[in-house]
Amino acid sequence: MIEKEMHYLEYLVEKQEKGTITEAERRLLDHFFSEEYQRAEWDGEQMGKKAAVSAGIYTQIKKQAHFAKSWTSYIKYAAAALVVLIVGAGILLNAKINPKEVTLSTAAATDSVKLADGSVVYLAAHSTFRYPQRFAHQVRAVTLVKGGAFFKVAKDHKHPFIVSSGAVSIKVLGASFHIGLDNDKTSVKVVAGFGKVTSAKQMVFLKPNESAVFTAAAGPHYMSL
Repeated sequence: MIEKEMHYLEYLVEKQEKGTITEAERRLLDHFFSEEYQRAEWDGEQMGKKAAVSAGIYTQIKKQAHFAKSWTSYIKYAAAALVVLIVGAGILLNAKINPKEVTLSTAAATDSVKLADGSVVYLAAHSTFRYPQRFAHQVRAVTLVKGGAFFKVAKDHKHPFIVSSGAVSIKVLGASFHIGLDNDKTSVKVVAGFGKVTSAKQMVFLKPNESAVFTAAAGPHYMSL
């Protein structure tokens, strides 16, 4: 049998498997088997009964067609699953590296939020505070965008707590302090613990009851209470 005829035979077998074969195509398929066996010299003792062998060959062709179809479907599904896994892994990895940020804004009333590490932030009226849902890096970084806030930071010597606010950055391991933003001025007052405050021009350490005011044009002004 030539290759073209074989492909057409497989095509008919596949249609038979799907249940879409026409009556004319079914007769053609049956005719092929009967014609081939009649042309061949048959030895029943060595080759078996024609009917049984015919059924076996037909079954094997169906299996091969079904296997090819199933394998093609498997490849499609496997590829789709792989894409889903890659995308899912990418989303998960991105979520671990860059956790979602939350922005909390107050109007005329105050508000408070407990962070993932146990630290508590008390936000003054007309303030905006930005923080991650969880801390995924070596530092616990948050931002006071505007207004004022009192921070009661949970102690964690391995993960410093850093607040960016205006032109300054306040770094503590565990402390309580207040930050206020007023136009171009940023005030910092430490209530408990120690804080390292840095700006573009200078770095200072504040002890309990010490405060400093930073401006964009000048360095810090200190005040002890």
